[in-house]
Amino acid sequence: MASSTKSEEDVLTSEMILSHSGEFEIESVEILYFDHKHIVDLGALFKCKNLSRLDVSYNQISVISAMRGLKQLTYLNISSNRITNLDPLSGMENLEELNAAGNMIGSMDRLKCLCSIASLKKLRLYDGIKKLSNLVCDNDLYHKSALKMLPQLMMLDGERVKGPGSDLYKICQELDEQIKCGRPFGPVVERPLPGPWFDSKQLTLPEVHTSSNNDIMEFQKVLRECKKADETASVVLDQ
Repeated sequence: MASSTKSEEDVLTSEMILSHSGEFEIESVEILYFDHKHIVDLGALFKCKNLSRLDVSYNQISVISAMRGLKQLTYLNISSNRITNLDPLSGMENLEELNAAGNMIGSMDRLKCLCSIASLKKLRLYDGIKKLSNLVCDNDLYHKSALKMLPQLMMLDGERVKGPGSDLYKICQELDEQIKCGRPFGPVVERPLPGPWFDSKQLTLPEVHTSSNNDIMEFQKVLRECKKADETASVVLDQ
């Protein structure tokens, strides 16, 4: 007979956590990967006080209240679940990377809880490669609003928004806005072709007819050799 209640396999128990992690004490668990396990209820996860990395992606989780006390987490992947509320994450003072793509986060208000996490540098709510998104990502102002709300971010949805490489992101954003608004890009200004650094004729000095100034004559000799080397190099480059 089919039952609507959760089965034991759906609930994350202490025994499952210890068996999967290989630890003997649940407080010793620091890394836990429980992706693709058909988990519905995070159950005993709140006991993992020293957990630093957690992956529970591709499950059937809708409530994450069991994560509320996990203040040591630095990496969290909850992608591809049924989560609508991220509020339990607000106290994660060490969280640096959060992947919540493929859930049911419907508005920017649901992201306000992340404002208090100064350590948060990477946030993903949309993944084009894996085709995971959230309803909030459908808003045309999503990117601008997210960056304004969370100025501490270095990367949003896999795109670097600060630091090295962020210039390309800004250019792409500007191009997208111009395309959406139908504004013309304007003519491309032609730039002159690069020329040589110097002209070998600049190496010519007036002839000196005195034999008393050996320094000038020696310098002239060096210039003639430089000019000859320049001509030889030009021939080689042409070939």
